Amino acid sequence: MPPIVNDVAATAILILALTCAATAQSPDQTGDPFARADSNADGVLSRAEFINAAANRFSNADADADGYLSKEELLTRARARDGGSDAVARIDRMIARFDSDRDNRLSASELPSPRREPGWIFDRIDRNSDGVVTRAEAEEAAAGARQRFGRRGE
Repeated sequence: MPPIVNDVAATAILILALTCAATAQSPDQTGDPFARADSNADGVLSRAEFINAAANRFSNADADADGYLSKEELLTRARARDGGSDAVARIDRMIARFDSDRDNRLSASELPSPRREPGWIFDRIDRNSDGVVTRAEAEEAAAGARQRFGRRGE
């Protein structure tokens, strides 16, 4: 796979992890994004479950429902997830990379989207090509994305 595709895939995985991991934590929702995406609770993500989670990721992150992810919205999510130790630098890199209209916020169309092109992201995470993503495969993909973007291990 060409390096740019690897970068985009890793970025999409990181964005999915960032925006899904810190959704509102009401008593009836689990803090585990994998478990939330696993709608039939069978312990694996089907392609349909993955696509559904991707479709919801942007709206969940867009706290003020204005159709954009501001730096503040992204920082709030990053801090809720990992304390935000290096969140400002990560978010600044993300905005610099994807903010094509330079308005200092990200629209859904500016982000790599598993929703628009679900196959290649899902297939990349599904290492053994069995048609489902296991928790181990998802964790491996997230760890790779964190490493690629300089995030500290959790």
